[in-house]
Amino acid sequence: MNDEIIIFRLQKCFDLKTNREVANFLGLSESMVSKILKGKKSLSLFYRLKILCKFGYVRDLTAEIGPEQLGVKLIALSIANAQRGVGAVLPNDSGATDFDGNDQEVLDEIDIKALKNRGSIALNLYCSHLIKAFERLFQFKNNESLAEALGVDSSTISNIKNGRHGIGEGSCLKILYRIEGDFDLNFVERVTSSTELLAELIDAYHD
Repeated sequence: MNDEIIIFRLQKCFDLKTNREVANFLGLSESMVSKILKGKKSLSLFYRLKILCKFGYVRDLTAEIGPEQLGVKLIALSIANAQRGVGAVLPNDSGATDFDGNDQEVLDEIDIKALKNRGSIALNLYCSHLIKAFERLFQFKNNESLAEALGVDSSTISNIKNGRHGIGEGSCLKILYRIEGDFDLNFVERVTSSTELLAELIDAYHD
């Protein structure tokens, strides 16, 4: 099933009469809409997430899966981990400490500085810092375990770390879920990977 069916269902549901109206609705170019209708292009994960947001199935995840946005979230997580670590060794009301022997992973100053400087470095280099920070905070032992968590192969992880490749939208979505875990990743992945399921959701909303 081609993604043209998604365009048709959106037109019906929101009374979008022209390619321009569809383009404005999704934030696409008219030429891209035309190519989708001709079966030459498909909707990326980014635009499928926008559709889910339009119907209220999830919040606007597209605003949170960019590398820079994820970098901000990793810094915040590192700070939270550091604060928990301090709290674990401070005495409680009884004079004892809550330290349980488990160290919380935090980023060092070099990591944080790199994640704050997206505007001054190339995207692939930024993604290299991002993937390494993610690996450290979540204590992945090797490229293989990290690759499995992000749904890619280990050579892709190696290329990202070496600055030869960016991080795909699907992997960014998984990183976001690991950081926050406040949406149904299984539902989102299942629907966004199936044109048929996405079309059915649009129909269900319209009906």
